[in-house]
Amino acid sequence: MSVEAALKDWLPRGVHVAISDPRKHYPLLGSEADAVATAIEKRAKEFSAGRDAARRALGGLGYGSLEIPVGDKREPIWPKGVCGSITHSKSLCIAVVAQQSAFASIGIDAEADVPLKDELRKAILNDSERDLSAAEAIAVFSMKEALFKTLYPLTQVWFGFQSAVQTSKGVLKLCKDVGQFSDGTTFKVPVLHMDNHVISFCAMRGGMA
Repeated sequence: MSVEAALKDWLPRGVHVAISDPRKHYPLLGSEADAVATAIEKRAKEFSAGRDAARRALGGLGYGSLEIPVGDKREPIWPKGVCGSITHSKSLCIAVVAQQSAFASIGIDAEADVPLKDELRKAILNDSERDLSAAEAIAVFSMKEALFKTLYPLTQVWFGFQSAVQTSKGVLKLCKDVGQFSDGTTFKVPVLHMDNHVISFCAMRGGMA
């Protein structure tokens, strides 16, 4: 089974996904090219792969090929009524989208499935997570990235890795207030190990007008 097919089975109903190769160039539309006009080739490829995957994911919601501009904080500007997220590793780029009538926000993260480097443990792990193995720690890192991508569009609050802690497998709990989400709020962030990657997904259900 391909990674894309596996993700379609794994993700919640209503979430549409597409995958592109970040080592290739894909066509850009409108102002998208301006966003990477001075970028190095690697970054330009990753950006174009993200836009390609995002456009194909949006096709699942009935959209044709459309420009996906860049916001003030370098975030993708989705069509009105749509939420989405883009992630990439060296060899995999994933985009997910959904209608905001079903999901207020979604976030996805993909990391190479390699042990977390020792020098990153202090920055990423809370005290209660320090005993995790390097293999377990990379999954927690990915989970926290997916959580941030989900909450930031709703809160506009920048928060660090230690603002959340893993309480059980696939569950994160906030250790501080983040916007309208209070200290102690828990989130399901399931993890999929596939194709030498750790892929994490988080969703805030509940429609938005």
